[in-house]
Amino acid sequence: MHQNLSENILIFCLGKSVILIQTNNTGNKDAYKYPDNILDYHTSLSRYGFKIDNSVTFLIKACNNAFVSLCRSKQMSSKENYYEIAFGSDHNFKLRIRRFHQQVESYKLMHAGVLDCYEYKAFWISWINGSISIGKGVDRCQNEVLSWHDPNSFSIKSIGVMTGYGSTGEWLVLSYTGKIYLFITQLITVYLY
Repeated sequence: MHQNLSENILIFCLGKSVILIQTNNTGNKDAYKYPDNILDYHTSLSRYGFKIDNSVTFLIKACNNAFVSLCRSKQMSSKENYYEIAFGSDHNFKLRIRRFHQQVESYKLMHAGVLDCYEYKAFWISWINGSISIGKGVDRCQNEVLSWHDPNSFSIKSIGVMTGYGSTGEWLVLSYTGKIYLFITQLITVYLY
């Protein structure tokens, strides 16, 4: 299995814990070109104690092509159904939701700059009763930009993150578990609004 992270930093931030994950450029790899093992290139959030409920909120700093996988299997197996959300695909113009093993796709053409090379952009993803929604900001269920309903949905048991196609990424994943972690090994200023 390929691991593409370099450090794990948890910071106390406004009553939430934050997990910092850095992802390397995995090259021109995607689920179409590597259908049998693409999730091997994702960094699993469960590795850091992230508890799966029905949403994830994060900030990402990457130039383009940042991917979040919502997986049916706890082991993040590419052989089972999973959703891939691509932020900044097609030269940083698109936000996509794809379901793999049934090749279903929904996308929204956004203005240039879905992601930013130098600043964190905040997003949330929720999945409830077969509906996957994506929004901007850290307030779940506000500022929705894309929603898609899967009539044959499945339970999400693991989440992974990855960057590719020339882009590296820094992910700040917010945890709402109620646990407070305070391990500051690097000064990071995070603005949540």
